Amino acid sequence: MDVPLTTLFRMDLIEIVRFGSMIIAFLLLAVLGDRKTWITTDLMITSGWGLALLAVPSVSMGFMVKSLEDPMMHEKPEEVITGLTPKQLLICRITGVVILGMTIVRYLTRESRDGTVHITILMSRVFVNSLVLMCQVYSYFLTNKGKKSLTWSTERDLVDEIRNSAQFVKAGIVGTLLWLLGTLVHLLRSNDYMTYPQHNIRLNNHLRLDAWLAMVSAIAFLAFPDYLLSAVFGITVPNAVHFHLMRGIGAFSMGEAVISMQAPGFLHERDKRAQLHGRLTTQLCLLAPCAFACYVSGIMKPKQFLFLFLLVAPVIVNALIAYFTDCTVIYRVPKRDTEVNGGKDD
Repeated sequence: MDVPLTTLFRMDLIEIVRFGSMIIAFLLLAVLGDRKTWITTDLMITSGWGLALLAVPSVSMGFMVKSLEDPMMHEKPEEVITGLTPKQLLICRITGVVILGMTIVRYLTRESRDGTVHITILMSRVFVNSLVLMCQVYSYFLTNKGKKSLTWSTERDLVDEIRNSAQFVKAGIVGTLLWLLGTLVHLLRSNDYMTYPQHNIRLNNHLRLDAWLAMVSAIAFLAFPDYLLSAVFGITVPNAVHFHLMRGIGAFSMGEAVISMQAPGFLHERDKRAQLHGRLTTQLCLLAPCAFACYVSGIMKPKQFLFLFLLVAPVIVNALIAYFTDCTVIYRVPKRDTEVNGGKDD
């Protein structure tokens, strides 16, 4: 069945008050507030969101899954899923870790006097919010219309449940949209878009390599979530919740790639290392819930955990080497060799 656009705007009095408050807060922060206030608010909201997904995923994301069937009316009530499964809870916690990882660079660079750092953070947030918004809208308006697709056909099972969650549709989409618009406002109001010279130093090269690794990871999570769900979590029949969480991880990985790509143009070394510190902490903390799920609760198999470790190992190794390397310029002094090069500079 198709979902009419008007269902997105059907609100009762409580919802009108809720979204009215969101719009007023948006106008105060985005239009009247300065860039520092917006970034600080962004840091607080992102930290709260990440902590909620990490600590209480059944509450923060549980409303997405509401059974359309009464368990007591079913022949086998235990087969009716009324909440998030253990693997869905694990993916929620991983998503929370990834979100918290992005807040590290924001916190470490909050007092930076380099304007390019704050502009880069705003730019990365635009990328993240745009992708998250597309994922939310897609999850709501998804209809197969008879088309059979290996990737999308398996999402139909829980799409109706997501549509019936007014909190997800209205609070999620409207909140992300306002968040995106506010970030765009402050990004376009900025004046210092230029970056400093990107010298050929080892630290910058490691940041460029990290940008490539983050970009590849983002593309994999966005384009091939079904394969990653099968290889890492052993989920052979994924549903809409699985896909939505995996695309969310891909969106935040894209934001990390934007920061790492622009970081070589930062003025101060400490701001560059802040990005590496955030990336390293994220990958290490990401392994913690997965190790618990593998060796304690048995949700993951050792082979699946090894596959995940091999995925994050290049990022960890690159960040470790870069974090402890110096900023020595890789520069070769030209020399004159009249016998070999005919008197020309090398």
